[in-house]
Amino acid sequence: GALSLLMIPAVALPLYLQRGNPDLADVPLAARLESAVANQDFDAMIAKVERHLADAPDDVQGWTVLAPAYRRLQRWNDAAAAFANIMRFGKATPETISAYGEMLVFANEGMVTAEATRAFSEALKLDPKLPKARYFQGLALKQEGKREEARAMFEQLLADAPADASWRPAVEAELMISGMVDGLEARLMADGDDLDGWQRLIRSRTVLGEMDKARAALAEARDQFKDKPDAIAALAGLAKEVGIE
Repeated sequence: GALSLLMIPAVALPLYLQRGNPDLADVPLAARLESAVANQDFDAMIAKVERHLADAPDDVQGWTVLAPAYRRLQRWNDAAAAFANIMRFGKATPETISAYGEMLVFANEGMVTAEATRAFSEALKLDPKLPKARYFQGLALKQEGKREEARAMFEQLLADAPADASWRPAVEAELMISGMVDGLEARLMADGDDLDGWQRLIRSRTVLGEMDKARAALAEARDQFKDKPDAIAALAGLAKEVGIE
């Protein structure tokens, strides 16, 4: 869970610096290191590990403690690079490959890039049930506009999930958001005299990465309000804002 994620760098970094590598025995600021966990003084610890890895880049243990530390600090590109080095110099486990893909997604503001998709696919070849890789693969499908395939993947993931899985809410939210948008569209198709509703639908479709559906909703709305210049102007402004002119 989140707590264990926060504790990993807090415990692993000082242990690695103090005992994990003999080359670091003469590191200065020993007093600061001793109180590093209590003070959450990560910058000093990370700098020391980085300095060591610059000279010994094949030290898998160093990358293993550095990767979650970068993740905690939201240094997504650095975390991705660290996980890549764990795979390069150590063993490419499905968990490590999936973590690498996840950091690429975070580095790209939530977009599942082609490189991230390849990572999740590779992780799933090694462990077809790996929840994180399945979740992001579903997200990739959704962003490609393959909404039904994404929904099926999320539903199956929930069906396989333990009741207390920490990631259940994220998957449920994806399904809920998709369901709510579909419901809004159905209501507007039945009774379309709701400019705010159409604008909400268009925004939602673009947020979900469903650009073709956003354009279709825009066309429907323009037809609905073709005799209302103010509404047409508002729709034109929204189309420009969300990039579907």
